[in-house]
Amino acid sequence: MEARGTPEEARRSSADSDVGFPAYPGCGDNNNSQHHYGNAADLVFSTVSLCTIALAARDAGFSGIFGPGYPGHDDHTHVDSRLENDDDGVNPAVVWRAPSCGI
Repeated sequence: MEARGTPEEARRSSADSDVGFPAYPGCGDNNNSQHHYGNAADLVFSTVSLCTIALAARDAGFSGIFGPGYPGHDDHTHVDSRLENDDDGVNPAVVWRAPSCGI
């Protein structure tokens, strides 16, 4: 499946695909991954640095941020809203780990 054009065109082009939650294969064995709950995104932009993304996520109030300098996160910035998730069985906490960005 290749989506191009407007968001509406992308939505229509994916209508016949198997898409649903939880559907994030990159979580590995982490059963408490916020991706499983639909509360997370891994972000990469060609025109914005990963540290700029991490700092903007911090300023926007994301409670989970993992980015450059944290193991496995040198090629993307992970953001989530773990603090607001009552279903994951984990004590609510703010966790920011992007040491290369000063976070």
